[in-house]
This record gives sequence, C-alpha cells and structure tokens, in this order.
Amino acid sequence: MYQDDTFRVFLEADPTVTSGRSVSNDHPVSLETTQLSLLLKGVEVERSPGVLKSLVFGLTREAAFSKDEIMALAPQLKEAFARATPKERVSFALMRSSSGQGSELTTGAVWVRGRGFHFLLNRYRSPTDKKWAGIPGPYDSAFARGKLTPPEGRPDFTVLFSLDSYVIKQEPDLAAEMFASPETELVIDYQRFFADARKAPEKTLIAAPTEDRRGAMGSGVTAVAPAGEGDMAAVRALTDRVNRLENQVTDLLDIVKRLTSSLEEARRALAEKDKEIRTLQSAPGAPK
Repeated sequence: MYQDDTFRVFLEADPTVTSGRSVSNDHPVSLETTQLSLLLKGVEVERSPGVLKSLVFGLTREAAFSKDEIMALAPQLKEAFARATPKERVSFALMRSSSGQGSELTTGAVWVRGRGFHFLLNRYRSPTDKKWAGIPGPYDSAFARGKLTPPEGRPDFTVLFSLDSYVIKQEPDLAAEMFASPETELVIDYQRFFADARKAPEKTLIAAPTEDRRGAMGSGVTAVAPAGEGDMAAVRALTDRVNRLENQVTDLLDIVKRLTSSLEEARRALAEKDKEIRTLQSAPGAPK
C-alpha cells in the first residue's frame, strides 16, 4: 500500500480468519483520517521497570506513536482499510532512530471485526541491526527470512488505551505478565467511541495530557478523555490502582514462595553433591 525508508503499510492474510478460528473481518470499511488519528493517539504501551519498582512507582506507560508517526500512519491506514478484504488485516512497520547509533522497529496490525477495532503490536521499539538501513521492500529476501516477524522471546510490553471505558479486552494481572505473554492486542469499542465524539465533541471528548491521567509517564502526547466525570474518574482510577497493587502483592508473594521453594531444593541438591565429592576424596588413593 505504501512504503519509504522508514515506514510501510501493507495488507496480509489474517491468520485467525484463514485458520477458521474466528469470523471474517468487516472489510472493506470506511474510516476517516481524523477518526484513526484519535484512536492512534489513545494507544499506549506499558513496560515494567522491574517487579519492585513497579510496585512502588507503577509501570512505565507512554504513547505508542509520536505526532509525526500518527500524521503519517492515519491516512495510509484509511486507504488500506478501504481496500482490505474480509480475510485480510492491515499491517504496518515503523523505523525510528534510537538514542544510540542504531534504529528501533515497531510493527503491528489493525483490523475491524464487529464493534471492535483490533490493534496488535508484534514489536515495540525493538533494536535492529545498526547496519540495516531502512525497511526491506515487499519482495526483499529479508521479509522471506522473517526480518519483521514477531520475535520468539516473550514481549516485554502491554498495549493499552487511554480511555479504559472503551476497551473491550481487559489487562492481564502480574502473574500473567511474568509467566506468560502480556496483552499485546487491544480491542476498542470504536463505534461507541466515535458516536460519543460526534454527539458532543466539545463536551464529551476533550484533550487531556497523558501525565494528568496517570502521573508522569514520560510523554506529552495528548489523548481524548471524558469531560464532566473528573472526580468520579479519578476515584475509579485510584480504586483500580489500589486493587491492582493488591493483586500484584498477592501474586508477588506467591512468586517469592515458589522461588524460595526452588532455591531450597537447589540447596539440598548441592549439599548432596558436596557430600558425594567428600566421600570420593576420602577414599584410599583418591586425588586431593
């Protein structure tokens, strides 16, 4: 659909549809560039700085896309959605310069099914080879070798939406994040989201800095937030935060218990090995 040195949008077969695991997507679908921009502005990524730090300071949450990336991505997604078939999804790849000499790669896919706008990230700011210049072309052997396929390791991020009330899929708990893949797919009730924006855009949806929604998150990008619900939204957010911390503490205690048990078993095994070595060394003629 579109490609330059740092940005690519393309159509590919949706594996959940072609495998028969789900119904077909509602493609082609007509979405406006401004609507897609609103959705992309609300997409955020959360990464843990470590178990202990996350319990004290919370997780590191930031906007998934910069303003320039949204301006480039939204119109291309609009065109791709208009041409996609029910068995296809729209995929994208973004390359950005990192703080070092290399680059960072973000890849994902989007599709519409029912009232849900599905957003999936395979990679998020994944470091790439310093010698790799640009994104490979559609027929480049790098794609055939799986250059842009999801990494084999467990993703270290969770995909979220700035307005939880429009999210259909729930966030995983701490145990799932540590011992299974975190949620890298987000499902947004886009029809209700757009309907609220059309009814009263000046009252229902207003721009709210990310750091105002959930503390300092290291990003100044704005996203829409309900108006007239300030106090109640703050109470709900605080309650959700407390509940999540309680769940994290419970999960952490269970993890510590399992790790302690594993360490005890390892200690006993080492003691047995030490005893065996001492017995062998004490045998007549054994080397010291």
